[in-house]
Amino acid sequence: MLAALMLVYAGWMALCLAMTRHQRPLLQRELGRRASALLRSGGGVLLLLGLGAAVCAQGWHIGPVAWVACLAVSGIALVLTLPYRPRACLRFAGLALALAPLLAAWA
Repeated sequence: MLAALMLVYAGWMALCLAMTRHQRPLLQRELGRRASALLRSGGGVLLLLGLGAAVCAQGWHIGPVAWVACLAVSGIALVLTLPYRPRACLRFAGLALALAPLLAAWA
C-alpha cells in the first residue's frame, strides 16, 4: 500500500506542476504547453498506477477503496505543505517516484 501512496503523491505533484500558477514557485520558470500536457498525462498515468498497486496489494474488493484513501491522504498532504514548502514537496515527489517500484517489489 505504501507504493500506491507514493505513486499517487507523485501523480498529484505532476498534475500540480502542469498548472501555470505552481510552475514559478516550484521550477522558477513557466513551462510550455507541450510540457504541461505531458505532465497532465503523466500525472494521470501515475494515479492509475497507484490504483494498480493498491489492487495488487489489497485485491479488487478493498484495493479501489484503499486507492481513494491514498488519493485523499496524499492530496491533503500536498495541499497543506505546498504553500509553505514548495521545493520540499517537489523533492519528496521525486523521492516517492524513485521509491515506489522498490516498495512494490518489497511487498
